[in-house]
Amino acid sequence: MGRIVTLLKSLTQRQLLNVVTSRNITSYLQREFQLGNKDEYVAEGILVEMISELLTDLLAAGVKYSDAVVCYHVMVDALDSCVQHGTTQEALTHFLPLLVARQHQFVAPHAYQLVQDHVIRTVMQHFYLYHVVLTEERGVSTSTAMVLCHTPTHESVPPLKEGIQEDQWNKRQQIQQIEQNYQEKRKQLHAQQSCDLPGSHDQSVESHDQPLTRQEVEEVTRHLLGNIVNVTTGTIHRNIKEQELTVDMVAEKFQVLKGTSDNPNSGAPSRRSTRASKQD
Repeated sequence: MGRIVTLLKSLTQRQLLNVVTSRNITSYLQREFQLGNKDEYVAEGILVEMISELLTDLLAAGVKYSDAVVCYHVMVDALDSCVQHGTTQEALTHFLPLLVARQHQFVAPHAYQLVQDHVIRTVMQHFYLYHVVLTEERGVSTSTAMVLCHTPTHESVPPLKEGIQEDQWNKRQQIQQIEQNYQEKRKQLHAQQSCDLPGSHDQSVESHDQPLTRQEVEEVTRHLLGNIVNVTTGTIHRNIKEQELTVDMVAEKFQVLKGTSDNPNSGAPSRRSTRASKQD
């Protein structure tokens, strides 16, 4: 894992100037070090981001580019001390002389103080964390699993463009139920009228070989007229009932579309109750 420290040391002075003047220091260092696979180079990526944050903070604090390059070398010296030594004391003993030797390279004294405080608070204060990250190889465990997913056919899944809101779908279902009930009541009404119609074969109207008397003709006429009246009355009654069913269906559909329901707790009375109150 000391590979990252070797890579950090390998940058030339010109490359370091490109680093500190880059708009995205992290991306620049990742390209230079070829850290494309984040899963394979997790630790290296973390260290690169840490150095990038240090340089970005220093430049934001007004540190000159030349001092930022020296700060980069100081940070690399601190990481190298973590690689070469196993205790904090040994790492400090190795790092502090290197830090003092680079002091004359700083143009601004406050830059030296900033990088010194940063290294002490981060790398040296958490020495064992950096030591483990830089010296121990990271184990890679790869497992493969296969999951079979049966996707539904195109016919079983309606297009999303035909989707509607849930409340609109509920209203559509209620309207379909109202129309279905209307058709069932209409069929019952027609079936009831068919049962009430007089039979096609009537003994009173049978043909006779003998001429009919006046009394028989009057009786047959009254009977036929009665049938005609019954059929006409039944048809009119059925038409009225069918119109009432149609009006009730339209009223119920209107209430559904309006968002109200015809129940005892609702404030709006039904059409049937309104008609009954008028008749009273």
